[in-house]
Amino acid sequence: MPEGRNTEVKKMTNGFRIPILAVLLILAAGVCAVSAVQLNVADVNLPNTVDQVDIPLTLDSAVPGGMAGYLLTFTVADTSAAKIIGVKNPDWGVADFESSSVSVDGKTGTLKVADVAGKSTTSLGSVTVQGVSRGSHTTITVHVNELDDASGNSVNFDPDPSGTISVALLPGDILVTTTPKGARIYVDEIDKGTTSLTDGTLLITGLTPKTYDVKATYSGYANQTKHVTVVTQSQVPAIFTLQLAVTVTVRTTPNLCNVYFTYDALSDAYESQGEVYKGTTSSATPGTATYRGNPPGSYTVRANKTGYLGKPITRTLAEGASSTFVFTLSPANNNIPDNTPPYGSVQIDSVGADNKPIYGATIILDGVPQPDLQTSTTPELDVGTHSITVALDSYITPAPVTAIVKPHALTVLPPFVLKPGIPATVFIVPRTINIGRGEGKFLAFVRLPAGYNAADVDPKSVFCDGAPANRLIRTKVFPRIFGAVFNRNKLVDVLPGDPVAFVVSGMIKTKSGNLGFSGIDYIKVIKKPSKEKEDCDDIDKMNDDTVLKTCKPKDL
Repeated sequence: MPEGRNTEVKKMTNGFRIPILAVLLILAAGVCAVSAVQLNVADVNLPNTVDQVDIPLTLDSAVPGGMAGYLLTFTVADTSAAKIIGVKNPDWGVADFESSSVSVDGKTGTLKVADVAGKSTTSLGSVTVQGVSRGSHTTITVHVNELDDASGNSVNFDPDPSGTISVALLPGDILVTTTPKGARIYVDEIDKGTTSLTDGTLLITGLTPKTYDVKATYSGYANQTKHVTVVTQSQVPAIFTLQLAVTVTVRTTPNLCNVYFTYDALSDAYESQGEVYKGTTSSATPGTATYRGNPPGSYTVRANKTGYLGKPITRTLAEGASSTFVFTLSPANNNIPDNTPPYGSVQIDSVGADNKPIYGATIILDGVPQPDLQTSTTPELDVGTHSITVALDSYITPAPVTAIVKPHALTVLPPFVLKPGIPATVFIVPRTINIGRGEGKFLAFVRLPAGYNAADVDPKSVFCDGAPANRLIRTKVFPRIFGAVFNRNKLVDVLPGDPVAFVVSGMIKTKSGNLGFSGIDYIKVIKKPSKEKEDCDDIDKMNDDTVLKTCKPKDL
């Protein structure tokens, strides 16, 4: 680091000292606390040439350990479109006005905030721009000359963040063409009329430049929607070739069965859709429901009713096809021939705290998530004893229950109650995990919200992406913080990538019952054969106090 830079770091850290041993341990574990922080610069649109707007400068997350200070430089690419007229320090900061300025021509500006003693925030202030030329575009680039964390480490941004400035954008047009002719057109659900019966076109003018959902409909044909981006003073084509609709009829014995569709598109004209509840069959015998206006493609239809067993039916339906899906559900415990494979079914549902159904939770069977199985289903399982729970983002995973599956019988489980989780802060060590090693451990440090104690966490309830914690690390020195040790070869469905989300969840024992917590961190995952020893491999040789004092991130 150049001498001048080193001097500035000392000034901005304001004498804050970091234990050398802690720094070495973090570096040895592959932790770079500031590498994941990103600076965001918003795009803005100025309705008139004299209008002004403040462009906020925000980090996507606070710098771990807080900031010591920063120096930013702003540059407008084309001052004939817009210019900088001011910079503003954040409400919490003290600007150094000797270096916070705007050039006479409005092309550049600087903002310096110093000596903030480890401030933990995402707001860095704002830059004020004014429109100059109607219908123009330009970009504003933010160069981070200096941004240090409380330890004096630099946060680097490459490339420099930038945003787009648009001044009084002139409207654009969409030229819609449909086959068949005479189709009705909707733009963001607003009726715009029908295409011409002569040439099948409709010109929609005066649209503000942005992306629209354009939908074409015609009786007997499946609706089709396209995402169309309008450009200023340009005409954008939107061509629709509609296909004859598919009609699906469902007949069920018994009646009043729930019906679900899963749709797989066979062309780019339509979008695939996960399982959707379509309603119930009629009260007549057999129960009947007809669904018209569907696009051609592959349909998996499922019918279920409490106390009955049945399997889904999958068919590929061509343009204009009509198909009847017939379900004869078997009552539970019905006599089945001896040569039928031994399986049983389990009805698995999930509800909220208000006892209303919550659909789409993933079923976790014997500790393994089943992406293809979701709640409100009756999956067929091997005969025997199974551990079952469900999981859904933003909800606490309930404790597993034991289901005894009997041959050709239906087991109905009480609905799993999903409760919003207590938010926890999670930090994974190391920051890069190699799942190709086979063996090896990793740590998750978890900080609970105020009012909760790490001593009350149930060790058996703590999981990270399917891996159970094999040890919890707790100490009275940090009552709300604990560490959890996991074996990386126990992770489920974790693939290489950067970043990869790691979710840690568990249960806290309270006087009123168990409360769930969950938190998420993003790290890099690789998969390379390796037998090299890593620092976390020796974690079992350390006592709890040693682990927390030497390995715990400083911002927890």
